[in-house]
Amino acid sequence: MVDFLFVYQHKAREIDSICLIKTELERRGYTCELLCTYIPDRLLAWYRKVRVVVSSALYEKASLWFFVYDIVGIMKKVVNLQWEQVLSVQDEADPNCFHNPKGYAKEAVHLCWGEGPRARIVNGGVPTDRAIVTGCVH
Repeated sequence: MVDFLFVYQHKAREIDSICLIKTELERRGYTCELLCTYIPDRLLAWYRKVRVVVSSALYEKASLWFFVYDIVGIMKKVVNLQWEQVLSVQDEADPNCFHNPKGYAKEAVHLCWGEGPRARIVNGGVPTDRAIVTGCVH
């Protein structure tokens, strides 16, 4: 059993911050693993039970399947790091913006860098208790 599985896409953008979070979680006694979405056999590579999946992004059903369900199966404990939170003025004002989670992706826990990104996704339909302001990890 692994407590946290970090699923990432872009190593240059994500690995430093993920390793920082991983180190702190391990210091607190949790087990953590990392998995890149671009490994050739990623669907076959994961065979262990996972308590929480930490994803780099969740936009809609397709990204929820790609980052979570195709790897570990259907699960309820999913965290979205939302690496893309600095958007254009137009996207910030649009509740239908691509970056706002849709469908079941809204039910994950979404980490927000500040009140602005939190307000944007809540206005887009994410429940307030699922949009948590943590600050920017990196």
